[in-house]
Amino acid sequence: MSHRYVRVAILGGLLLAVAGCASARSATQTPPPMPAAPAEVQTARPSPNYVWIPGHYEWRRSERTYVWVPGNWTVPPAGQVWVPGHWETRPEGSVWVDSRWQATPAAALTPPPMPAPPAEVQTAQPGSNYVWIPGHYQWRSADRTYVWVPGSWVVPPAGYVWVPGRWETRPEGTVWVEGHWQRT
Repeated sequence: MSHRYVRVAILGGLLLAVAGCASARSATQTPPPMPAAPAEVQTARPSPNYVWIPGHYEWRRSERTYVWVPGNWTVPPAGQVWVPGHWETRPEGSVWVDSRWQATPAAALTPPPMPAPPAEVQTAQPGSNYVWIPGHYQWRSADRTYVWVPGSWVVPPAGYVWVPGRWETRPEGTVWVEGHWQRT
């Protein structure tokens, strides 16, 4: 009779161990809910070359916890965009993919269609030696937005003529060529 209780105890222990392994296995594959992001203040941009990387949680597999990484301004590597970390479902279960810089697809380099220019008021010419440089949109690739640069009256350098800025299609995508002074 005591052998029977021992067998039941061993069998019960084995079942508990298997159940524990199964729950441990599913715990490694099922991501815990991500905590709410803390309030974050975006500081002033150091220069137009910088992009803002928002604060984000990173999953630390070894510690089985999220760690908050505060946002910061950084100069992106040439031809790269920031890809935030995220969960991916794979055959072996849910896996955390870390944040990283990734090569920019060619389509992302081409700006969207330019908005219609605003009505620009050309003020009175301040003097006979001034020329009007019309306003134009400038593409800010870091922000993926257009910024309106208003027109202005300027005194041209002697022997130069103004060549307006323009969009050009090149092998690497559509690029803005700034207006410039050209010797006559």
